[in-house]
Amino acid sequence: MRDGVRLRSGIPDARRAWQLRPAIGRGSVKEGAKLVFFGTAGIPPGFRRIRETRVAAAARLYGQADHGMQKPLNRGGRGIMAEQHDQDAGVDHGVVTQTEKKLKKPPLYKVLLHNDDYTTMEFVVYVLQSVFRHDATKATQIMLHIHRRGMGVAGVYTYEVAEAKASRVDGLAKKYEFPLKCSVEEA
Repeated sequence: MRDGVRLRSGIPDARRAWQLRPAIGRGSVKEGAKLVFFGTAGIPPGFRRIRETRVAAAARLYGQADHGMQKPLNRGGRGIMAEQHDQDAGVDHGVVTQTEKKLKKPPLYKVLLHNDDYTTMEFVVYVLQSVFRHDATKATQIMLHIHRRGMGVAGVYTYEVAEAKASRVDGLAKKYEFPLKCSVEEA
């Protein structure tokens, strides 16, 4: 707002502004406690004084630019950045590019279950469902593959996860007293 004044309820003259509202005219009052005036026509002299004091305060603020504050726009209408650009004319400007380092994916490891003559098929299915989170049909297929071929892949994981799952399988086998063997191999 170039010529306008905005008052809020925290300003002491705001009560007076609400009293003067009928004199101001329609369309100049915004919802809530804010009063907005556009232009200087129809503004009572008290409000003009408030606007003038705010402009004077801003001028005093910009007048202190020599005392460590930043200078306002120069007279030519160009901003501070334009002045700095003129001062840095001898400096070579360019775009700084930064290359991102792409992390390579960690190597994957297979968790293998080995067939033996003592571990029951039901226990192998239980291990595949509880440790490796396979559904019943997939666990049965893997169990039959292990039974027929002697060894089968229960899952493919990063090294730490594969080792954790292998140790969990060993723990379950010891708990239920089965000699089920589990190993980890690079995929």
